[in-house]
Amino acid sequence: MHVTFRLTAFIWVVSYLSISRADDFNSSENQTSVPYRGYLFFEIHTANERYAGTDSNIYVSVVGTKRNLTRHALKSLGPTMNAFERNQIDVCMIYTNVKFDETENVIRGIELINDGKWSGSSWKPSCIYLSTIDRAQTNDRWISSDNPVFISFSGSNKTVCY
Repeated sequence: MHVTFRLTAFIWVVSYLSISRADDFNSSENQTSVPYRGYLFFEIHTANERYAGTDSNIYVSVVGTKRNLTRHALKSLGPTMNAFERNQIDVCMIYTNVKFDETENVIRGIELINDGKWSGSSWKPSCIYLSTIDRAQTNDRWISSDNPVFISFSGSNKTVCY
C-alpha cells in the first residue's frame, strides 16, 4: 500500500512537472546562467491520536548548513482535499531556488509552522520523511499557532516512518 501510494504520487508529480515547467526546461538560454531550481518532497504521517489532525494551513522552513529556505505552504499532492487529518499520510512538494546536497548545504532540519486558522487547529505529525536526504524523523510534539517546532534531521538514520 505504502509503495503503491508513493509510486502513484511520484508519477502524478512527474507528469505535473513536465507540463507546468516545460517552458523552463526547453529554454534556449545558456543553462549556466539559470539559477538553481528544484523540488523537495515530504511524506508526512499525522499521528493516530484524538484531535491530531488539523484544518489549519501548515508551513515549512528548511534549515541548511549554509542557506535556508524560508516559509512555504505544504499542500498535499494526493486526491484528498483535506490534508493533515488523523492517521493520514500526505505527500507534499515545495519548489525551491535553494540547493541542498550532501556536501555544500546539508539539510539540518525543518521548522513546521501552523497558522492557527480554522477549528481544531493544533496538529501532531508523528513522522516526517524527506526524500531529498532519504531520512525520516519522528515527532512527539503538538504544533499550534503559538509554537513552531524545529525537527532535526542531523542525527536521524531512519528511512521510513512505518
